[in-house]
Amino acid sequence: MSGSDDPGQDLIGYGKPPAKYRFKKGRSGNPLGRPRKIAPPNLSSVPNLVDEFIVKEALRPIPIRDGNKVSEITVIEAVVRSMGLAAMKGDHRAQKAILGLIKPVQDQRLNERAALFKKVVDYKDHWRDEFAAYDQRGLKRPEPVPHPDDIVLDNQTMGVRFNGPVSFDEKRQWDDAESRRAEALEEVAESRALMKSDPKNIEFHRANFTSELKIIESINMFIPTEAVRRRPGFDLAKYQQDQQKKAKARKRQI
Repeated sequence: MSGSDDPGQDLIGYGKPPAKYRFKKGRSGNPLGRPRKIAPPNLSSVPNLVDEFIVKEALRPIPIRDGNKVSEITVIEAVVRSMGLAAMKGDHRAQKAILGLIKPVQDQRLNERAALFKKVVDYKDHWRDEFAAYDQRGLKRPEPVPHPDDIVLDNQTMGVRFNGPVSFDEKRQWDDAESRRAEALEEVAESRALMKSDPKNIEFHRANFTSELKIIESINMFIPTEAVRRRPGFDLAKYQQDQQKKAKARKRQI
């Protein structure tokens, strides 16, 4: 019994707080409810600021002087160039570091080239068999893109060269250009004939002749005819470069 005169007074002690501090019957002891569990942040979605800073700094342009000329290169280019200069001066650590950088890049490029070469070889073999089947049945051959006859392979270097359109969008552009070239060739032939048969309007026919001839030249600059681009040893990139050089030379003469 406690020292209280009230015999109904509960005992007070461990686990038995005074009556006014006890939970009331029918009332929650936590009226606000259980606190909501907060999920931990998804760190994988947070950009790695350190990586971004490193890449940004590596690609930051810096000025360098080469004799009297000042140009800009990136920080990573400057680092590699510095390592290369040290390696050429006999620094063995720099030589080892340079070789360590180059070999993985060379291996990756070689693997990518070998994979592309094999894929293109299989592609050409597939269409060779398909064409043979169409020819045997007397059917018109399909026009795959890229066309296997526009693909040149170098077995020694595993090089792949495309001398024609490589996508259907590009194929449509080439087809439109070739159609326009055919029309221009007809116009040129007709204008040439009219300059002889209709001398009264020779200036008109000559102007039309010149205009259509320029269209043919501009198309030929980038899109060679099928007969030209499928010649042995033809290189589309080199052809286009040569055509642009010729065009610039003609402008200088004018």
